[in-house]
Formats: sequence, C-alpha cells, structure tokens
Amino acid sequence: MNARFRLLIKLARKKSIYHRDDLKNSNLCGCFHCLAEFEYKDVVE
Repeated sequence: MNARFRLLIKLARKKSIYHRDDLKNSNLCGCFHCLAEFEYKDVVE
C-alpha cells in the first residue's frame, strides 16, 4: 500500500465520524464496510 493511498484512507476515516449534519444534507449515504448505499432516513445507531 503506497503512502498516498494510506493518506486517503486516513482522511476518509476522519471524515466518516461525527458527521451527522453532513449526512442529513446528503442525498445518499454509504458504508465503508459493506459498500451499501442508502438514504439518511435509513441510518440507525
């Protein structure tokens, strides 16, 4: 894994937490783990 890829993964993970307001304003959400896409209204804790 090259340094650029590791940096992109690190930035994506940082952006993927504590971002509920961003999700509310998005048309589509996605999961890093299973790659599923879904609407915000379907997000559960």
